Amino acid sequence: MVTPIYERQAAIYDPSLRADRVGVIGVGNVGSHAAVNLARLGIRSLELFDPDTVEEHNLSSQYYDRTHLGRHKALALGDALMRINPELIVYAHAELLTKCPEADIIVCAVDSLWARRDIAGMLEREHFAGGNRSNDALQARIIDCRVGGHQIEIYNCATPIEWLATIPERATDDPCGAQFIGYVSAVAGALIACQVRKILTGCSFDRSLVLNLETLQVLKNVTW
Repeated sequence: MVTPIYERQAAIYDPSLRADRVGVIGVGNVGSHAAVNLARLGIRSLELFDPDTVEEHNLSSQYYDRTHLGRHKALALGDALMRINPELIVYAHAELLTKCPEADIIVCAVDSLWARRDIAGMLEREHFAGGNRSNDALQARIIDCRVGGHQIEIYNCATPIEWLATIPERATDDPCGAQFIGYVSAVAGALIACQVRKILTGCSFDRSLVLNLETLQVLKNVTW
């Protein structure tokens, strides 16, 4: 039976039929909103990674409030998610990602292109070299979301190599990379949850999506 809080969405996504796991790397501007939307969607298990603590300037664009100041973001967010859905399984790590999470989908929401390249490289090495996992162990899809100004970019990749191909060599290639406003981050988090639902239910999803929220223009949309 569907948990009562999910009855009205069951025709779109019924969490009682699934046992899905999502890893969120970076729970700041985009990642905190994505994790909250995924918890409300009914994802069974979320694994969070972020070494940073909540600072006052984070409150304008991230999910946190003043009660979270000084706490590690991953731990504070994990507690908040449990208050939304007490049945949610949360693994919160106040540290950087060091190995591939046990997840069906990996959401990357870190704050630099260099960090993305490092993570993609690590996942590629683990995928092909094995490490503590078998060579075919990395089965998770990777959703990478980048936000700058009013622009949201989402890349939905099947492999680390495919993901690496979407990451520019120079950080300056991404416009307004240091500019954030809260409603754009919130929309980005919602779009990520929508992509996760589409993937898990076998619907067509966006392989790449570029949206300008100020003009409501879809600048790029490649479906899969």
